[in-house]
Amino acid sequence: MSPSRLPTMETSLRIATVAGGSFGSTIDPMGRATSSQFYQPNVIHVDSFSNLYVVDVAMGYIFKVTSDGQISPVINNATGVTCCDNVPASMSRPNRRITGLTSDRWGNLYFTERLAHRIRTVLASNNTVWTVAGVNPGEVAGITDDGYSLHNNFIDGPQNLFMDTSSDRLYYYEFGWCLLRYFSPLTNGPVYSVAGTGGCDTYFALYQFDFTGISAKTIALGGLQALPLYVDSAGGIYFGSISAAAAVYRVFNDTIVRIAGTGTSGTGTSNVQATSTSIRATTGIVGDTAGNIYVSYAGGLRVVFPDGQSTLMSSGSSSIDCVPLQQAGNPGGGGIAIDTAGNLYVSEPSRFRVRVIGDSQYCAPSAAP
Repeated sequence: MSPSRLPTMETSLRIATVAGGSFGSTIDPMGRATSSQFYQPNVIHVDSFSNLYVVDVAMGYIFKVTSDGQISPVINNATGVTCCDNVPASMSRPNRRITGLTSDRWGNLYFTERLAHRIRTVLASNNTVWTVAGVNPGEVAGITDDGYSLHNNFIDGPQNLFMDTSSDRLYYYEFGWCLLRYFSPLTNGPVYSVAGTGGCDTYFALYQFDFTGISAKTIALGGLQALPLYVDSAGGIYFGSISAAAAVYRVFNDTIVRIAGTGTSGTGTSNVQATSTSIRATTGIVGDTAGNIYVSYAGGLRVVFPDGQSTLMSSGSSSIDCVPLQQAGNPGGGGIAIDTAGNLYVSEPSRFRVRVIGDSQYCAPSAAP
């Protein structure tokens, strides 16, 4: 699927499972991703080498799925080490819930430990785990002011991550202080806030969902809980509300603009202005090189086109693989990712699987109805 083609106008698009499909914790002994099991595959990410990473949130494990469909653990040691740096990933165990996952241009993987108040990395060069933000051994919360490094310094409840590979900035939402922030883990660079006041007042989020034209640093993000995150090629930062004020926002040059949602929770309709249709609490946001923005939420997967129009990507009811996308029931409810070819990956936690939306080569001719 070309990143420049409008996804809902392609009759060749089909949806198929690439990992999981049943409830459990068994990884296929032959390494086949579609024969493996998940409990809750919520957080997903595709790196610049087209490897798919899946976080089983319920277990706290991270798995890698290669383009040939093979699955292997990155971190899945239930009795592994949580305290220290320079530990092989195979001997490591995340300390508390993973709520964010991303990678840089060199293939280093980053993940959050929200309740342990750390952001950590798995180095591609030697597969060891290091802390890039927060204090070891974890579970110590605090605030680091703008302009100071987060290396061996305090952070409070980091969740969701997005690496802007053009600037090497790692963006995250700091739950404890209701701030959207970034830093460069490659240089232990200082942290800076781009949205939020540092206070967690919920008034604006609950009673004034449209902040268009307002400085992002004057908005109390407490009720919005700015998740998830995506940064476009121009440096625009997208986040979705997981509160009752369901909407998607973009921050650029310190100004916040609503790009989707009405502030009322609902599945919404197709072929409408994005700001005139309802969405639910967002679980994933990603964009392609053509400027299309994809939004995943419970009961829906929506695309917002550069001209502000929006539509649901599927309107059928089928839950089986290899049907045309328009016949499929709305995928969504979990994370979303995109590869360099423009293929979309969506996690469906309630069906214990991750699926891909792409051209018909993802399904054998005999499998396609």
